Amino acid sequence: MLFLTCHSIQITMKIALLLIITIIISSADAYSQLVTKRDYNASFAMQAGATVNLFLPEGASAINMQPSAGIKMTFPFNRQLFMGAEVNYNRLSIKQEQGSTEKNDDIKVKTNINQIQVPLYLKRMLKSNRASLLFGGYVAWNYNASHDPQKETQSFPYEVDQWEAGVLVGYEQNLTKGLDLTFKISGGAKNIFKNNNTTNKKSYPLQAGVILSYRILRLGGCKCD
Repeated sequence: MLFLTCHSIQITMKIALLLIITIIISSADAYSQLVTKRDYNASFAMQAGATVNLFLPEGASAINMQPSAGIKMTFPFNRQLFMGAEVNYNRLSIKQEQGSTEKNDDIKVKTNINQIQVPLYLKRMLKSNRASLLFGGYVAWNYNASHDPQKETQSFPYEVDQWEAGVLVGYEQNLTKGLDLTFKISGGAKNIFKNNNTTNKKSYPLQAGVILSYRILRLGGCKCD
């Protein structure tokens, strides 16, 4: 009887072990399918928000808020890893002091820069499946830079460079189907001013933005989120 009981226990333990192994394998397979499967091929969203920008090493005294708007594109590798690309209009503003030869004092000059910025980044989905972390960089085209106030007889010594680039990090939170809120911080790695014979001024833009985006098109796959 005792032998039969021990034998029965051994059989039960083997069955339980087989069940556990089967469950683990099934779970691993399901997890693998969850990660590698894509729900869609690409999505496109319109976005708008505001960015706070300052220029280093000028510091916090030059902080100001400017509008931002553009389009966001997302291309999934799987259900956890995505590539993101954006085309945004930004407006940068920097306040500086320019020495005046007429009164031997400083004149505060505000430089406004229109910018087309193109971020490119990897987006990693967190376990909640509703939030993601962003890591990448950007390139930007600066145009229509203006200096205000500026007398016609004065020549502003700082010429804005046409191209600029840097790195970015961010956090994206899905609010509801197709609607996302993104926090991004980007830092310029290239001097925004051209160096010339009259000045070697260096200034690097730092931007922090809050952007709301709404998906307008999704290509391929299911309609789920």
